[in-house]
Amino acid sequence: MPLENWPKPIRLILFWLLGIQWAHIFLSRLSDDKPSKLELLNRIFQRNHFDLATSGEEKIPADQSCIFATNHPHGLFDGLGAIWLGSKQGHDCRAIGRHFLSVFEPIRDWFLLVKLDANRKAQTGRQVVEQSVDFIKNGGSLVVTPAGRVSVSRPVWKAARDLPWKTGVVQLHRGAQTPIVLVYVDVNHSVIRQLGQSLHGIIRALMQVWAYRLGRTQKLHLHVLDVIYPGDIPAGTLKAQTEWLQAHFNILVESHQQKSS
Repeated sequence: MPLENWPKPIRLILFWLLGIQWAHIFLSRLSDDKPSKLELLNRIFQRNHFDLATSGEEKIPADQSCIFATNHPHGLFDGLGAIWLGSKQGHDCRAIGRHFLSVFEPIRDWFLLVKLDANRKAQTGRQVVEQSVDFIKNGGSLVVTPAGRVSVSRPVWKAARDLPWKTGVVQLHRGAQTPIVLVYVDVNHSVIRQLGQSLHGIIRALMQVWAYRLGRTQKLHLHVLDVIYPGDIPAGTLKAQTEWLQAHFNILVESHQQKSS
């Protein structure tokens, strides 16, 4: 049964225990003076002294909508970081996110919300693509995490890597005829976060809310590696083009890491 159908007293108690009530109050206070999306994100990150850094921003097209495709090593905050990156360049930037994120009411309109089934697949995949393409064609830019779930470490002490990307990012690229901005999100590796992968995604997100509430800081470095324009991806099936795109991204990440070491 959806949370909105639960009795209000039970919802309030549950939201308090999970930290949702605190997050709602915190975000509402931060946005009392109706700041821009970029300013509100800056306030969110500054509260815990996040280590924010970017490179390659000059590659981002300034005069057209984009798809920001990123790896997904952290969860909630790498998505917010990518929205921040796009907003810095003047884009009306939103992210595709789980429907659960609608509980964070002050920022719910930052997301195009998707309901996932037990296999982490969108329950209305075609509608999600159509809605996203319409948003992009109307001037918006969209953050997507093509793997569709948080990156995985194997074994847990190794750096997290995306699982195979899903074809949605290429479907959006084809449908909207807009560039894909490949962004590598670099965060501190956490064994505890990786162990938390076995938990439900909602529980994992709420653990991150509590960590933020308790003052935990976070490294969040966003590196623009390349921009893929319509026609740049070799011809082929959706699956083949998606595999090419992820392989290209991985090569660029490895090159960036070698130069940075």
